[in-house]
Amino acid sequence: MTIDDGKYESLASYHLLPGDVILGRRGEIGRCAVVKTDGLICGTGSMIIRPGQKVRSDYLQRVVSFPSFSHALEANAIDVTMKDLNAKIVGSAEVFLPDLKDQDAFITLVSQIEK
Repeated sequence: MTIDDGKYESLASYHLLPGDVILGRRGEIGRCAVVKTDGLICGTGSMIIRPGQKVRSDYLQRVVSFPSFSHALEANAIDVTMKDLNAKIVGSAEVFLPDLKDQDAFITLVSQIEK
């Protein structure tokens, strides 16, 4: 789906930046990916997690999609029919943040295992 430039600019708070982690809010909790390109917007069924200087996007994506973490999110999700996350639930989740060198080592290890 595409939108014109004017509409894109009017949705500035929903712009996705390279390195953002986009997380599905409904359905399969924990489903997420690292944004690799400019020019995208976040739809209503997703949330933006914008990593700071102390966390690698790939590390955060792996942690959030890990089954035990996604189960913890789901346990706090609202609604009965279809679980739904909000900013308060996601913002209150705690993530262990090793230093950047150890995050890089973790990403490398997981990438090798997934081959």
